[in-house]
Amino acid sequence: MFVEEIDVIIAVSIWLSKNGWDVKSISIPNNQKQSRHHQTNKLINALSKAGLVIEKIQMNASGPDIVAQNISSNIFWKIECKGFGTGVIQTLKNNFDRAVASTVSYYDQNDNLQIGIALPQNEIYLEFIEKKIPKPLRKVTSLWIILYDTESKSIKVISPQ
Repeated sequence: MFVEEIDVIIAVSIWLSKNGWDVKSISIPNNQKQSRHHQTNKLINALSKAGLVIEKIQMNASGPDIVAQNISSNIFWKIECKGFGTGVIQTLKNNFDRAVASTVSYYDQNDNLQIGIALPQNEIYLEFIEKKIPKPLRKVTSLWIILYDTESKSIKVISPQ
């Protein structure tokens, strides 16, 4: 089941917007099968269709995949998104490990910050989460798990608690 990272970014951005968050910036993925231009157009079209104001969202080449701010408070999200490739299990594990490392690098003990890793929901990633991101780590770093169900196009959020 191949899932493009840009599809995860789109789904999470729409979910954030629908749940009272203002998407401030999005990083367009690199090294994908589609050009940055194509991915940017796909993102803009999907977010516009969902009612997000594209002109308010900064498009970046690097940094957290999504930065969002709660509309009624001063709490920020920094979210790392990952797709699901067609590689062997070791490649998938390496990609997962890099995504976790990027996510944890956003942690700064700021009470106004929530960090999250967004992934397609599947058995392989769920196993990696259980083995590599134990609850005590999630609690100490305020690391949220955001799962994208590609069939229902829904988002499930697992709190660090």
